[in-house]
Amino acid sequence: MAKKTDFSLEGRLVLHGWINDLLGYGSTREVLGDLDGVDEGFDGEGRSGVLRHLDSRSDKLKLPLADLERYDENVRRHLERINHHRPEPVTLRYFQHLAALYTEIFLDRWSRDRDALTADLDAFAAGREEPTSFAEGDLNKLAFWMATGSGKTLLMHLNYWQFLYYAGKPPDNVLLITPNAGLTEQHLDEMRKSGIPCERFSAQESGLGLPEADVGALTRIVDPRDLYREQLRVAENVLAFLASVSLALLKEEDRGAIDPREYWSKGASPGDWKKITQICSKIFAGYGDVPLATAIHKLKIGTEQKGFGRDVKGLIKAKNDYKHDRGSTGLGAIMDASDEAQGMLRRCMEALTFLADHPLFEGKGPGNRDDLFLDPGNGDRVSLNPFVTRTACPDCVADETYLIDAWDTKKGTARLKSFERGHTMLNEEVAEALQEWSDNVRSDVS
Repeated sequence: MAKKTDFSLEGRLVLHGWINDLLGYGSTREVLGDLDGVDEGFDGEGRSGVLRHLDSRSDKLKLPLADLERYDENVRRHLERINHHRPEPVTLRYFQHLAALYTEIFLDRWSRDRDALTADLDAFAAGREEPTSFAEGDLNKLAFWMATGSGKTLLMHLNYWQFLYYAGKPPDNVLLITPNAGLTEQHLDEMRKSGIPCERFSAQESGLGLPEADVGALTRIVDPRDLYREQLRVAENVLAFLASVSLALLKEEDRGAIDPREYWSKGASPGDWKKITQICSKIFAGYGDVPLATAIHKLKIGTEQKGFGRDVKGLIKAKNDYKHDRGSTGLGAIMDASDEAQGMLRRCMEALTFLADHPLFEGKGPGNRDDLFLDPGNGDRVSLNPFVTRTACPDCVADETYLIDAWDTKKGTARLKSFERGHTMLNEEVAEALQEWSDNVRSDVS
């Protein structure tokens, strides 16, 4: 009697069958039945219940146990990253852990030697009822066959970290397509909990010529290196704004403590912004009648062993290390540094929540000039000019808010940089205002 041909879906899944065979199983039913009931999670030595069970039947394994141990450790580290910001940590069910191990096996072989992987799959497929062969391009698509409610979304997060680990660098874009915009928001929230940098896809910025209405259900995962660079840019902006506000709050009789030439002649650095704030903060100890100045004084930015001052020191070091290519530039190290920077940024922003009580508003300054003002909390209004100004950007034409980045006293120009996009422009009016400030400082000192 002729052997019955297997027309089931599983019977046609060559990659799935090959990995089952590597683990010593003949079918999915067999592997799930054998692993059902194993301990979930990891023991004190960092080994999962799934790994311990596979180890107990190592005589049936067709791949080195050392490789399985390495894969299991990778899964543990990726899961730890996913759980880092979650109030309730995730524990993988045995079948989810198994899916993660299958991914490890494939990606390891795919990243090391695709020709050998193709040859092994061809050899395995040759013994099946419907022999087939593979080309290298066939290995660029991978799908998971899992039941509804089995945790595919969580595994997608895990797969993201697994892919980055083996690929070494992220692709230009990772797009997640959802049924509707509401689910897009859910996925954005869940991915951020898993530490995955992401944003809603923008048709306008994509360059693909797509109408915005067609892409409401798309989410773009951000390159971790771009995220880290943006985190450091935001950190410098925070320091620059705090220093600029501090300068604007100084009373005329106290301005001799700051010489603009010292900080802007070669371009202001994050360390310069901190130093300006620190000097002003000490002066603000005597500004008991100015609530905003008192709040800045209480930050204790010069105390580097704890609190706000310690986080500012860490962010400045990270910014300088990145600028001068110090430290590891590997993707894993960048992601770790990004996590640490995000934590420092979050704590700094929490410490600066008092700024919400002193919103900016536009008004007329000297000579009918359009200035930005803030209320320092005592009923007065303080102009931020020339340290923070708002004007049309020559690059994007949009109105942007600018800080002073550098001052060329010989040419009589100040280089301004926008908080929003980092666009720069030269401005003579700001340079004149700085010159007046500097002249007043020298006059006060003399």
